[in-house]
Amino acid sequence: MLLISVSLCYLVSLAAGTCLKGNGPGGIRQHPRQILIKPGGTVNISCTAEHTKNVEGVHLLKRFDKIVYVNSDNKFHNYVKNIRINVFGNVSVYNFTVTISNVTESDTGFYLCDGMEEDDNDICGEGTVLIVTANTFCDNSRNASDSSANHLISLVVVIVMLSLFLIPILIFAIYRIYKELQMKNPRQPLNSVYEDMRQTLRRNTMNNT
Repeated sequence: MLLISVSLCYLVSLAAGTCLKGNGPGGIRQHPRQILIKPGGTVNISCTAEHTKNVEGVHLLKRFDKIVYVNSDNKFHNYVKNIRINVFGNVSVYNFTVTISNVTESDTGFYLCDGMEEDDNDICGEGTVLIVTANTFCDNSRNASDSSANHLISLVVVIVMLSLFLIPILIFAIYRIYKELQMKNPRQPLNSVYEDMRQTLRRNTMNNT
C-alpha cells in the first residue's frame, strides 16, 4: 500500500501544473516539499502567497479533498473537523501554517496550497509529499531532508517503470505456455478421419441410387 500511495503522490505532483506556482510571480510558496515521518509525529505545512494581488482565499488540499481554508478576512475553516489538524498563531490568507499532529499512515498523500485571486486567477504552491511509515529508514518524527525524500521517490518511480516493462513480458509468456498446451492436446487420428469420409461418401452414393 505504501508503494502505491507514494507512486500516486508522485504522479499527482507532476500533474499539478494547472495553476500559477510559487516559483512564478503571484504564486504561493509552499514549504516543505517532502516530509518523511514515523506515525505519531507532527508535521507543519506552510502556505505563503505573494502580495501582488488581492487573494480571496487559500485552501490546503490533500489530493483533491479540501482540508483547511483561510479566507480574505483571515479566518480559517477546518473541513475535516479533525482535532489533529489545526492552524496556530497569526492566521493570514497570505501566510499560514497547518499543523497535523499524531500522524498516521492514512495521512500519507500529496498536499497542495491552492488559492484564488480576485480576478479568478488560480494560484498554488508546488506541493508537499507527506509519507508516514514505521519503516526503519524513516527518521525519528522529523522532516527528512529533500535529498533523502527525492532518492526515495526516484526509487519508487524506477520500480513502477520496471513493473510496466515486465507486465507485457509476463503476459506474452503466459500466452506462449497456453499455445504449447493447446498443441499438446490429443488430436483425432488421421485413420479415423479417413474412415469418416468413406462412410459419408457411401451414404451419399446410396441415397443417389
